[in-house]
Amino acid sequence: MLTRRIIIATVTVLLLIVFVLWGSGWVQDRVKDSSNTEKAELVTKIDSVNKSIAAIPEPDDQLVSRLAQLQIELEEVGKTIPSSLDSTTVINYILELAESCNVTAVPLQTEDWSPFGDHYMVYTLQIRAEGEYAEIADFISRLESGEYDNLIISSLEITGGVIPGDEPDAANLQIAIFTRN
Repeated sequence: MLTRRIIIATVTVLLLIVFVLWGSGWVQDRVKDSSNTEKAELVTKIDSVNKSIAAIPEPDDQLVSRLAQLQIELEEVGKTIPSSLDSTTVINYILELAESCNVTAVPLQTEDWSPFGDHYMVYTLQIRAEGEYAEIADFISRLESGEYDNLIISSLEITGGVIPGDEPDAANLQIAIFTRN
């Protein structure tokens, strides 16, 4: 009885070994077959991409020089509209410029940095400038052509004394300062 159980157990183990070997061989064959077709597809795709790349002409010297020129222009534009700017620095610049022009400038209202389109931020500032008309005109001119190319006078209202001794000449300026987002 014991021998019969040993024989049945041995035959069962041998059959399991045969099925495992035969099954793993079958799985390996399937994997090799599938990888060969995938490999062939990938090789075909790589060849077509290589042909496409080979068809791209080499850039001539004129294009290379044009690219260099465009990169320089892009850097200059980047300097014109900076990526960040301290609003206090701009306000101090405006006040110092007004003082150098013998104009009294008073910031009346400011609005914090806010989005302007997809790529820019804008800081708006309202200023009242008082003084002689010629000095106010000089102040406005120097403000427009001054240190900040990204500073724009978006609104200007000039009032003043037409008659000597009347109220002083004054200008209300709405200023916008732009930065890149």
